[in-house]
Amino acid sequence: MLRTHGWFATCLSITALSLSAHTVHAQQYSLIELDAPATANYSLAFGINDNDEVVGAISASPSSENPTLWNGTSATTLDLAGGISGAGFAINDAGLIAGTTYTMQPNGTYGQRATMWNGGVATLLPTLGGTEGNALAINQLGQVVGWTFTSTLSQRAVIWDGATLTDLGQGSARDINNLGQVIGLSSLGATLWNGTTATALGVNMQPIAINDSTAIVGNSETFDPNTRQWTTTARLWSAGTAVALTGPANYQFGTTARDINNAGQIVGSSENSSLTSVATLWDGTSALNLNTVLTPTQALHIRLLEATAINDLGYIVVNGIDTVAQQRRSYVLVPVP
Repeated sequence: MLRTHGWFATCLSITALSLSAHTVHAQQYSLIELDAPATANYSLAFGINDNDEVVGAISASPSSENPTLWNGTSATTLDLAGGISGAGFAINDAGLIAGTTYTMQPNGTYGQRATMWNGGVATLLPTLGGTEGNALAINQLGQVVGWTFTSTLSQRAVIWDGATLTDLGQGSARDINNLGQVIGLSSLGATLWNGTTATALGVNMQPIAINDSTAIVGNSETFDPNTRQWTTTARLWSAGTAVALTGPANYQFGTTARDINNAGQIVGSSENSSLTSVATLWDGTSALNLNTVLTPTQALHIRLLEATAINDLGYIVVNGIDTVAQQRRSYVLVPVP
């Protein structure tokens, strides 16, 4: 079913050219800037649902971030549950948000708690006896994954399903699809959980996201002795095979994957040898520098650094910089039919 949004009526159309060795694919986008107070230090966006709601954080002061929900372009600060800082990382179509809030510990250090927001109200998710945790992803069923500590400070990968907390073992869960499959790191390395059954993916990478077809994206790090630098390579794992993702022209020194949707589109970033980063979309293995979709006027003052999320409608969440104001800002690229 075709869905339209008021954003289309107020934004400029932009033509994106995605070049591969065999085809040229044209896609038009509208660029939306997500609101942030003029006094804010920066904004960061991390997740989006299919209702065009975006979550992330806005820095109101140098020492704190406010968890934020953007509905359209309008920003709403979320409850901190008594904490002093926080961020939303993922949101499902019901508007349930997974993220983290931070509190100041008696010893002066920050402690974090896995947090879920419903209607803007925060609930601290239970731990396995420890004092800290982090919620990183949520599926359409409301199942949340992340990690938490035990009383002996063992870090455990976990699923929160309502009031039920499931311990997946030592490690950290990173994402969950709508079939309840979970990916993350365990003592097996890169791991896929079906229920509580863990299976090693057999590839040296840190899994980041999984779609409903069990396609998994993640990243691996290697040391380049020629440049004496660590490089990150994005990888797509499917049916036991991992494929390295190459960046667009002039940005093939390193790549980082951040999300994959159910159409198999992948977003992240690519770097050149000077470690300059550009937001990147992979459609198949063809890479597109998302800065090329900007109009000439937009390109004068906007640089898109990393794409952090993509929904099933193809809307892309991007963090970048306003080069005139010298401030980090967040955007959404909306594909125009």
